[in-house]
Amino acid sequence: MNFKYKNYEIKLQEDIEQLKQEVQELQKLADLIKNAPHYKILEGKTQLIGKNKTESMRSRSEHSENITKIAISFIKALYEIVVDDEIKDDDIYKLNLKKELLYAQIISKSHDWGHTPFGHLGERVINKLLQSTKIEPKNLKKILQRKKEIYGEQYEIQQGHTSDYIDRISFEHNEQSAKLMYDFVKFKDIDTKLVDLQRIINGILAHSTSRVKQQYIPNDIVSQIIYGNRLKIYVQSEKI
Repeated sequence: MNFKYKNYEIKLQEDIEQLKQEVQELQKLADLIKNAPHYKILEGKTQLIGKNKTESMRSRSEHSENITKIAISFIKALYEIVVDDEIKDDDIYKLNLKKELLYAQIISKSHDWGHTPFGHLGERVINKLLQSTKIEPKNLKKILQRKKEIYGEQYEIQQGHTSDYIDRISFEHNEQSAKLMYDFVKFKDIDTKLVDLQRIINGILAHSTSRVKQQYIPNDIVSQIIYGNRLKIYVQSEKI
């Protein structure tokens, strides 16, 4: 079931039983994230410090909550505009919307899990250490295989990590966030037949404009919102 409005298109999944199972498993993951140590530690990590270091201070936890609110509000508005009114009382509409909102919540709340202490400065220090470290070819091969498993082949190709890659390995907080989420889902035994783990990983990776160029961002509303150039395609409508 497809609905179009201007540049927007929403495809509603119609299998009610499948939707219910997916929403249930996504809700399970979203509830687990609330108490995840990777999420709770963000309360102690500063995302922004103003000159006066008072009202302008913001933690990465607050930043993640703000991104979550933005993503949820845009998705709700988009569904409200695009989908015909006569379908909005149906379970198909409600479950599809709930599913999309849960993906938004999961990706938004976890996208900064991989940030080091001291923000991007800490990231640069770790990266500098890694760049100065020579990795044996057999170990490099294992690292690249692990990266491909977590981030997907397409992302690794974008980063230049082909089979003949022999350069240094870098540290990037978006990749660390994705790795933590990947391991978290596996450890918590989330059913990845019901939860699209690759979609979550892609969304987390997408928020780093230095690592993922605009042309490689998935055509996915949540990934587009998380991305640094994220909102311009949605504000074309005066209702959003």
